[in-house]
Amino acid sequence: MNDAQETCAVCGTNQKFIFKLKDFSYYRCPICGLISTYPIPDSVTIEKHYTQGFNEGNYRLRLEYSRQYASVYQADIKIIERKLAAYNLNIQGLKVLDIGCFTGDFLELIQKRGADVCGLELQSQAVEIASQRLPGCIFKADIFSNDFPQMQFDIITMFSLLEHVVDPVRLLTQATELLKSGGVLMIQTPAGDSPPARIMGKYWPPYIPIEHFHYFSTKAFIAILNKLGYEDISFKSQWKWLPIEYVYNMFQTYGPALHKMLTPVFRVLPRFIAGASLPFYIGGVTVMARKQ
Repeated sequence: MNDAQETCAVCGTNQKFIFKLKDFSYYRCPICGLISTYPIPDSVTIEKHYTQGFNEGNYRLRLEYSRQYASVYQADIKIIERKLAAYNLNIQGLKVLDIGCFTGDFLELIQKRGADVCGLELQSQAVEIASQRLPGCIFKADIFSNDFPQMQFDIITMFSLLEHVVDPVRLLTQATELLKSGGVLMIQTPAGDSPPARIMGKYWPPYIPIEHFHYFSTKAFIAILNKLGYEDISFKSQWKWLPIEYVYNMFQTYGPALHKMLTPVFRVLPRFIAGASLPFYIGGVTVMARKQ
């Protein structure tokens, strides 16, 4: 399998094998740097994985720390506001679509700033929670269905979504169709060319078979976003202020080897230190772009 020719989803170049992790192989495009996982699991395996994650894994953890995680979304909204200000715009009255909105935390916050919000989510439990917060605004649908209002949006966001998608180029293409001319696209995802990814290699926590399939580089983003007609493309390293205990617990899914190494230290941490928030950077990137 290491000699197989896998094709880059962004530029069509034959990718090159870089390492094997569990039962999966990872390939990198020599032209744009996109890293992809093979083979792609079947839909039943993927759905089972996410259901388990919601009930007892990293998604359950996000629910438990939703109040603390709100600061991350507040910072995201400030980034959007600065981008809009450059075009003499503000959030008031703008239509915002969050694809993969989970339990609606981000949408609830930006709605309070005056945005007209819409969220798409496929996890049934998450849809139920988000719908209670934002009645009539949440749809159990993907972006390719007609099960949500087919309108044009001023802002489209994708938080921790692109790496989960089997065909990210198709997703970005459809999102572009729904974005108004002059509209803003915001993406947050683990960057395959980030310093942590380069230094840690196959031990980089975001390398999670079954859950994450593709890891974009700066070159890959520029290639696909230019092709789709975006301008003013910018990149920002994604630092998150999070409780130490939250990050430690997340390593059970994203980096079990690190979690095991940190366990002796965490067990002796005083409670007030474990609950303190610090800035963490694991290689995520925030991408902003404007549709021409």
